[in-house]
Amino acid sequence: MTRDNRNQPPITLVSVIIPAFNAEATIAAAVESLQRQDFDCWQAVVIDDGSTDRTRQVAEGLAAGDRRVQVVTQSNQGVAAARNLGLEQAQGKYTLLLDADDTLRPGGLAAMVKRAEAAADNRAGSYGDFVMTDPAGTPLLLQIGRHPVVTIRELLTSVFFAVHAVLTPTALARQVPFDRNLRVIEDTDWFLKLGQLGCSWHRTETVVANYCIRPQSRSGDFRKMLDCTRAVYAAAYARHGRTDDAALDTLLAKAAVSYATRQFVRARLTGGDAGPALALLPGIAADMRKSETPPLPGAVLGHLSAAACAMGGCRAVSLDQQVTGPLAAWWGLVCGATIAVPTGAHEAAAAFAGRVHTLQQWISSEADLSKH
Repeated sequence: MTRDNRNQPPITLVSVIIPAFNAEATIAAAVESLQRQDFDCWQAVVIDDGSTDRTRQVAEGLAAGDRRVQVVTQSNQGVAAARNLGLEQAQGKYTLLLDADDTLRPGGLAAMVKRAEAAADNRAGSYGDFVMTDPAGTPLLLQIGRHPVVTIRELLTSVFFAVHAVLTPTALARQVPFDRNLRVIEDTDWFLKLGQLGCSWHRTETVVANYCIRPQSRSGDFRKMLDCTRAVYAAAYARHGRTDDAALDTLLAKAAVSYATRQFVRARLTGGDAGPALALLPGIAADMRKSETPPLPGAVLGHLSAAACAMGGCRAVSLDQQVTGPLAAWWGLVCGATIAVPTGAHEAAAAFAGRVHTLQQWISSEADLSKH
């Protein structure tokens, strides 16, 4: 039964900010995922970022039937500016960022609110697990949080958040505008700055969101992603008074391997040139030599590969034939020439194969997904 919310009083606990640019095909699903929640006290702010399609008309149609949805428009200025405008409109105690092509899972919002409220701290929010999917909604990877609580300490070692799986106190969120000069990983920069203000996020053991991976997404420019990752984390370490830290070297090495692997996977699946993937790796050897931490183990490479393949939009069931062998061979070159792990290629291949098997089982079983 569909609820009629046109006459519902405007009670707001969570403000959901939805930037949208040429999103006429997906914006309705994003908003409807909110309307299907069993938690009603939310406000959705859709920011039409100068779309040239029917995004605004679709969003206004949704707003006409639900007073919790409002639409604001701006000339095309990018996602950072759109989110900043949304933060100005936020009325809730907490803020959640939802991209126009992503969705919340049923019960996800209530789980995050319950966990944030249980923390009883005005600087505390919450975060949950999420599922990476392809545009058709097919699961690619279940991303499970590793930390009961994420603070600046964990963020400085790299924590992969999906923005719409994170609830942040609005009072703090407004203190940190998004950097409009960043066209990618502006959300990572935002979380790092919030963490340095004392914000923390408490994990709810619930799958709260779906994160859609699209080949044309902004995160597909792996060179830009890596360059911005270096700049954002170097600035964060400097703000934290850690200007020469082995942990930063290791973090950047992992980022380079992750982006390079993702580029390799995408090239392999699309018939493109995998050569540029290796171009992302120069400098890692020097970083690792001056670091006192051990080289990246094969297990780390195996984990990165699973996430990389999902981020490349690759279904696990197709990995064995299309990716595993070539990726293991490529890792042999990377590990031997750059990261200097003598048996790393074999360890990585084994870890990768095990990860693929686990993903195959998970994807083939809806029962497994429904347990979370």
